[in-house]
Amino acid sequence: MVDGKSFFGSDTRMATKNLPSEFIDKVQVTDDKDEIARNNDGDLSNAGKVINLTMKKHIKRKWFGKLSGGLGTDERYTLNASMNILRDTFQLNMLGSANNFSGNGQGFTPATNQNASVNFNYTRSKSLSFSGQYAYRANSSDLFSRNETQRFIGDTVVITHSQSQSLNSGGSHNVSLGGNWRADSLTNLDFRISYGRNENSYRTTSQVLIDNNFLGSLSRGNNLNRNGSTGENINQTASISYRFRKHRGRSVSFSESFSYNYYPSDMLTESNNELYYPAATTKIINQLRSTNSPSTLFSATGTYSDQLTKKWTLRANSRFEYSKRLQDLLTYARGNSNKYDSLDNLLSNSLNREHMLWSNMVGLGYRINKVTVSLNGTWTQQWVDNHFGIGGLYSARQYYSNLFPSLTVNWARINFTISQNLSVPNIGQLTPVPDNSNPYYIRYGNPDLLPTKQTSFNLNGSIYNVKTSFNVSGNLNASFTNDAVIQKSVLSSSGVQTSIPVNADGLFSSYAYLMASKQFRSKQKFFLTLSGSLSANISRSPIYFNGVQTIADNLNIGPSLTVALDWNERVLFNPRYTINVNKSSYSSQQFNKVSIVTHDVGGDITLRPTKKIILQSNASYRYNGQFASGSNRSIINWNASVSTLLFKESQAQLKLDIYDVLNNSSNFYSFISANSIVKGQSTVLQRFFMLSFVYNIKPVTAARPGRALPGPVTMMHAY
Repeated sequence: MVDGKSFFGSDTRMATKNLPSEFIDKVQVTDDKDEIARNNDGDLSNAGKVINLTMKKHIKRKWFGKLSGGLGTDERYTLNASMNILRDTFQLNMLGSANNFSGNGQGFTPATNQNASVNFNYTRSKSLSFSGQYAYRANSSDLFSRNETQRFIGDTVVITHSQSQSLNSGGSHNVSLGGNWRADSLTNLDFRISYGRNENSYRTTSQVLIDNNFLGSLSRGNNLNRNGSTGENINQTASISYRFRKHRGRSVSFSESFSYNYYPSDMLTESNNELYYPAATTKIINQLRSTNSPSTLFSATGTYSDQLTKKWTLRANSRFEYSKRLQDLLTYARGNSNKYDSLDNLLSNSLNREHMLWSNMVGLGYRINKVTVSLNGTWTQQWVDNHFGIGGLYSARQYYSNLFPSLTVNWARINFTISQNLSVPNIGQLTPVPDNSNPYYIRYGNPDLLPTKQTSFNLNGSIYNVKTSFNVSGNLNASFTNDAVIQKSVLSSSGVQTSIPVNADGLFSSYAYLMASKQFRSKQKFFLTLSGSLSANISRSPIYFNGVQTIADNLNIGPSLTVALDWNERVLFNPRYTINVNKSSYSSQQFNKVSIVTHDVGGDITLRPTKKIILQSNASYRYNGQFASGSNRSIINWNASVSTLLFKESQAQLKLDIYDVLNNSSNFYSFISANSIVKGQSTVLQRFFMLSFVYNIKPVTAARPGRALPGPVTMMHAY
């Protein structure tokens, strides 16, 4: 938020990136007042937080912005522009950018991007305000990738080598309007509506070679996939809340939402594959797979909360949801006329689903000093009506009724929650016909899938000591799932894998994150911040592969250490180190233990030998022992720049960047999936230079109605 108003959807990163730091008076982290107004029950421990940037007073009623552009070798370019008007009752923000590369210090990829957006906020009175936003996006890329997947079954290793070239392009238009009306200090009404249109297309050519460590080559093939889609979506939300004047802590609220999404797509597949086992055959696929998947969703929620006494709080909630989803799948083979007009009934189907959910919750909260304990019970009913087959040949109707208890404990900034839920299978998992768009990985649906039941635990909290500048925060999530949806896979002797979703019990997943930081100061000129963090993911899940059932235990742990040094804003140094360990073990001896360990060392440094000269450099080193010895095992990325500030008030900057100084940037990766190790490489740009110019447009008094804006010369030299 900026001055208490939304900024491009309350995206804090968007605000900090486009608003000069010297114009910001202070940064506030406060309770979300809108959330409190909607759900106020006297307990603010669950209220969300928002970041509000308060601008300096002399910025108000003025407009300012930034212009920048750069040209580089290999025809690289970048353009950026922003303009802002910030008044007490009116805000207008405009952003635009264009470039033909994207990425960060870890590597850059060739991609053309164009963006333009406008955001406004208008406060008509103390009780009435409006806001709106428009965003345009366009992008295209031409990327090469190479992958190697090793599947382990006992002492047999099946290795799939693939490489692909992908041409991607897309664009979108999104517009939204909203309003807020506070009839009085106790009544709040919000309304928002948005519309979006998206167009995407891609063309991928790939070559595949599959080997067996005993049998040699199993198959090889050439594939072409082309996909095009144009979609639209409409979303609308409204809410009203009321707090009783004579009964502090008593409130009622009502909210509703509606959305409609329409994303038809056409997937063309042309492939020629040679299979060597169990007998030499040639498999040719020429088909057009047309999918139409519109969806309509509506929900309405009513909430009542009453602080019965200083210690007891009553909460009640009723929610109704209705959704209608359609998945029409028509597959056409290429006919004698060389057109895709021959319907393949075996690869075509239709699924029409109507889903209704009604849940009612009643809960009691008990508060002792800073501790609040809430015990809730939710009765959930679900009606699911699935119609399969083109024309609705047969139907499957289900009814589910469940009572779910939940417990929440809040103490200061520490929260603990236990909850349960039941979710029906995704419509895309039910269609029984195969998806053979990738002839080496064929996916089936399963109309007999059962709903998934999950019990979740969450613990999170933070402690911050302003006097000692010490901060600790953490988060722990764990879940136990029955009737989870997993993939049952079969790998044929020719290397073609087929999979079908099935239900399985006994899944466990957990994630933990802990971070601590401490800042040291010396005479307000020297700052040293030490930060350490630890993230860990532990999971257990069954695997069904080639008729063998096993339990996979997975561990992913990643400690890191970061140092931030700031000496009088003339020397900034931020080194960091991270190690990531990924291990998987299996209950069946048919699968071998696998592990991947990576080390990342990096940092950035900024030097200001004079007030006008800035030297910057950032570098990273990654070591991955999974790769064979050579350049793939160790990756070094190094970027550097030198810039000078121009003019009396340093409102301009001339900068020379060198990306990939050593000219050896690469993007290699590896990860574990089920009983496989996947290794890959994707396109990155090699060394190039970029000369750029940035001009900060200082605050200029905004024109009043009926008065012309100052010309560009006056604009750039009026302070």
